[in-house]
Amino acid sequence: MLSLDRFFPKPDSASLFPTAYGTFEKYAFVLNAKIITHQALVDYPNATLDRIFPYSIKLEGNKYQGAVYFHTPKHPAPPIPYADDPAYFINGKQVSPYDIRWSKPELYNRIEKSTQSTTIDGKRYKGTIHVNTDEDFFTERLPLPELLKKHTHLPLESIIVHWKAEWSDDSTSRIIQKHFPLYHIKPSGLRAVKIDRIQFAEGERYVVHLVDRGYRRGDLIDKQGIIHSGRWTSNKANLIFKDPMAINTSCPCYVAELDTTGRGVFHRTELDPEPYLGKTVYLKKLSASMGLPAKKPTAGMATDSITVRFIVTREGMLSHLESIGPEKRNQARILAAIKNNSCLWSRGMFSGRPVLIWRKMTIFYSKDRSGNIQSLDNMAYRYDDALVTHNSQLATQKAKSTDTAWLRGSRQQH
Repeated sequence: MLSLDRFFPKPDSASLFPTAYGTFEKYAFVLNAKIITHQALVDYPNATLDRIFPYSIKLEGNKYQGAVYFHTPKHPAPPIPYADDPAYFINGKQVSPYDIRWSKPELYNRIEKSTQSTTIDGKRYKGTIHVNTDEDFFTERLPLPELLKKHTHLPLESIIVHWKAEWSDDSTSRIIQKHFPLYHIKPSGLRAVKIDRIQFAEGERYVVHLVDRGYRRGDLIDKQGIIHSGRWTSNKANLIFKDPMAINTSCPCYVAELDTTGRGVFHRTELDPEPYLGKTVYLKKLSASMGLPAKKPTAGMATDSITVRFIVTREGMLSHLESIGPEKRNQARILAAIKNNSCLWSRGMFSGRPVLIWRKMTIFYSKDRSGNIQSLDNMAYRYDDALVTHNSQLATQKAKSTDTAWLRGSRQQH
């Protein structure tokens, strides 16, 4: 673990208030792919700010500290990320396309979608997606209007937001000009607030630059500024919502057709995948999916088990799920429950990077005299001790002995 405070001291709220407004000094203004003077922008009605590049750049033979890009209605506008996405909701509250991609799939309970178009606050959306989750998404986040009010004294209608992640390059920079209430930011990650003025033909606007640690890595940082392992932070949400209206809402984190041709799949790693919050919570999730009784019956029960295996992808999704051994009466229900809860898994890590990995486990359950499952009682991971691969040596001799002893004991018990 590494503390960031030595590199980025936490600013107090007062220090975030800008003491002066800049005017993009030494920045190039680029309108419809041509450089213009700052003052010339007033001659182009309905000009729109597209992008800000806040790094040194050479344009038309001259060097600038950065560039601000504009376009007019007569020229094709650059594509806006997620412009065609449906309306997103987290626990009933509408959020932005960025918010939904920063939520934690391992805490999802269900996803519901509708293809029916709807209009909200004057904007037409091609469908809606509702995510119900155990994550308290809004606890550590402020709606963008509240954050702007806290750190500036400007009316919202005069503001253009330039939101940039501190960690990365211009690829994560985004311009927000409306629908501010849909965006939520962690105040703890905010590193700087700066303001520049731009004179448009329609009047003066203020560009509020918000520099934060970036959600791609910021979600790894706790309240004390400590960086944690990346096992749970991944592109899982990005993949789920890559094609939003094509989501399989019953198992959004299951990859039905994963091509492993030419790709190595590990059987053991330094950090093996595991369900979020551990086995007990995972079994409760599976039980809820199967509609099992909340309380296990105590009489007339017999024990049984099923062994399954599956691939965990680099993003913590599941694929190639199958049972191993004789077919069981309850096999299909258990496999369906595992698919429905595919989002719960972490990634396998080898040498600090995520890898594809086979995961094998046995689920022990109780069944009544008719053979119907009444409860899921326990689970254990299995390893192929006889398997010889380039990564099998990752398991220490002590770990192998423990696994083998556990397997012998479980066979005798079950």
